[in-house]
Amino acid sequence: MAVTGMHFTDFFAFSGGEDAFSEGVTFSFRPTFAVAQTSLSEVDGNGVSAVFIHQFETRPTPDGPKKTVHPGDVLSVDDSCMTEVTAEILLLGSNQRATATFSVRFFD
Repeated sequence: MAVTGMHFTDFFAFSGGEDAFSEGVTFSFRPTFAVAQTSLSEVDGNGVSAVFIHQFETRPTPDGPKKTVHPGDVLSVDDSCMTEVTAEILLLGSNQRATATFSVRFFD
């Protein structure tokens, strides 16, 4: 199985004076076997900082509807017919900053 492509980005969240704040990034693509991963790259401030895969969509039947999957607070997901995936940074505490890396790899 060979890697046929990749999307990646860094994204940032800042809670300011709020006690809870989240920021997310979504990649959408044609149905394909994909692996999505995310990780915290930098954090600053008091409180809890977390990054996770919030949800992904899959289309198990090529001409059928998309199905949304909420995998829980995981750092990596894969699916043979993934079409969309969202990563999210969650900050619990005021004046927090976090940067995360989010990547999706496609396979044949």
